[in-house]
Amino acid sequence: DRGSLRFMRAVSAAGAHMVFGHHPHVPYGVEVTDGKLIVHSLGNFVFRQPSRFRTQRGLAVGVELVKDSTGVRIDSVACLPVSAGFQPRFLPPGSADADTTVRRTARFSRGIDID
Repeated sequence: DRGSLRFMRAVSAAGAHMVFGHHPHVPYGVEVTDGKLIVHSLGNFVFRQPSRFRTQRGLAVGVELVKDSTGVRIDSVACLPVSAGFQPRFLPPGSADADTTVRRTARFSRGIDID
């Protein structure tokens, strides 16, 4: 919702380099602003709701950080679709389920290319 979006952006603006959301039970967008990462919702990992496709999916996010003379910065971000369940598993790249999850995440993202 708009309130949580404002909150996450305010936390980022206050200095957090990474902010992760989780409550909606479905993966949402990712945004990078001023080199700071906001993941709006990781979706489900364990609590799979079998009646809905989107609630059976989650995102694992890999972040590569670089530390140099200017400080620490985010170098790359990878969004990896996951099938939720008691034994979550990565969805095979290029599979229909992975592609559907990645396309939805990309649609809600800004400031970053999600492939």
